[in-house]
Amino acid sequence: MWQDVIKDIEKFSDETYDGIFFDGSPFDEIELHHRQFHFGKHAHRLLKKGGIYSYCNLCSIGVLKDNYDSWEKLFEETQIPYLKEIGFESSEIGFKIMNVRPSDNHPKYSHLTAIIPWLVKT
Repeated sequence: MWQDVIKDIEKFSDETYDGIFFDGSPFDEIELHHRQFHFGKHAHRLLKKGGIYSYCNLCSIGVLKDNYDSWEKLFEETQIPYLKEIGFESSEIGFKIMNVRPSDNHPKYSHLTAIIPWLVKT
């Protein structure tokens, strides 16, 4: 778990990495929707200028998507405010919608598309 090794990660100097991909397991319902932001503040510090941060949060967006008419609206309301809070500027935030093939027994994801965030530190 990233929480177990963050002290070691914090020893790295600022702007160390070209790219960081985060896919963490949630501890609880709050972590389900916010774990990528909790880690993201560390990612923002650790990224070099031009570095990319992306994350997988299919369980969260799978649950949230049913409340939104579009991926764009979901991203705008549930991701962007937190990404700005951890240090990313609007101009650094983007996403792509991709086709996916979830397993038949996935407990929280039944959509045939997914939103893939990418953040480029400038």
